Amino acid sequence: MDWYLENTSYALQTWLSLRTAVHSVWRKQVNAVGAHETANRLKSFWVNIGLVSALLIGVSYSSAVTPVVADSGEDADEIAVKVSTTLTGISVILSLATIVICVIYMIEIDNNTTERDLRDFINANAPIVDLLTGVFSASVVTLLLSALTAMFVTYGQTEFIIVAAVTGTIVLLAIVFAAVVAGHNRFRLWVRYDSPEGRALVAARDRECGDGLAKLQEELMFQVEELREIKDYLELKETKDRILSAVGGSA
Repeated sequence: MDWYLENTSYALQTWLSLRTAVHSVWRKQVNAVGAHETANRLKSFWVNIGLVSALLIGVSYSSAVTPVVADSGEDADEIAVKVSTTLTGISVILSLATIVICVIYMIEIDNNTTERDLRDFINANAPIVDLLTGVFSASVVTLLLSALTAMFVTYGQTEFIIVAAVTGTIVLLAIVFAAVVAGHNRFRLWVRYDSPEGRALVAARDRECGDGLAKLQEELMFQVEELREIKDYLELKETKDRILSAVGGSA
């Protein structure tokens, strides 16, 4: 890993991390830390985005049911009001959908009672969890655009330009920050599981686990055979004792 970290630029790390994200990091989490630990992390993830979605609804609900009113009567302002109202409504619906899906998953993940069921559940629903992240992000983006559109109506031209410039700068910095942090972090996943060396290590670990399971199966079969022999011996001894008892009684 050290060689990859020292010789791979952040831009390439970000690109490779995107390739990793396409295949869902939750499936890699299952292989890395186990199904139960991944389930706990998923629960934390669902709780966090569910709470933030609830906060977004609290912020946007009043604007959705009581839209901004344009006093100027200009066509541009009227269009901006309609766009702002539509975006706010979309944000509310997306936030509600996020909360509902999170609640469903929080309930259903606990209905998996075995390691195998839990692993299959996570692997099967990992793409939907990634899609849920996209829905949550869309609710944030639509709310931001709705706020900017409403500011276009209520603010003066100078104030709106200043706010839009500051907002654009912050959003751009946030995107760069997320790309660097998430890219560097997920690049480590790529190194561990998708790089040539990582794939070789995973394959070796799988073979080792397979060999261990085969050895354990052989030991269990040997123990079963021993138990069968002991059972046969006890049954034979019991039969012999009954015969001796019957012979002694008749004598």
